[in-house]
Amino acid sequence: MRIDLDPSCLFHGDEGDFLEMMGNLLENAFKFCEREVLLTGFIQAENRKQASELILIIEDDGPGIAADERDLVFQRGARADCQKPGQGIGLAIVRDLVEGYQGSITIETSDLGGARIVISLPC
Repeated sequence: MRIDLDPSCLFHGDEGDFLEMMGNLLENAFKFCEREVLLTGFIQAENRKQASELILIIEDDGPGIAADERDLVFQRGARADCQKPGQGIGLAIVRDLVEGYQGSITIETSDLGGARIVISLPC
């Protein structure tokens, strides 16, 4: 696992919520990766008038999540891959927590070849 976290990264919320989000996302990344997982974090602000955001990115080199399944995997009980153990609720929990903090979560394709999960949370 590679970690690239800017020292200015701070989560302004409940520690348990943060552990739940990161635990689910990292567990999925390690479950589906071939060899590599990357966690990146930084603070982003478009301009001085816009509030800063904490950006967290979890990437892996596994099979990824097909574009047509990316909305589906955020639904409770839905799974894109039934070959690995799991109940299909982890990403739904993460989405609910992120949205509870007025943030956003997206799934993209990583340069590593697998999934790239991007969380944006207000600072």
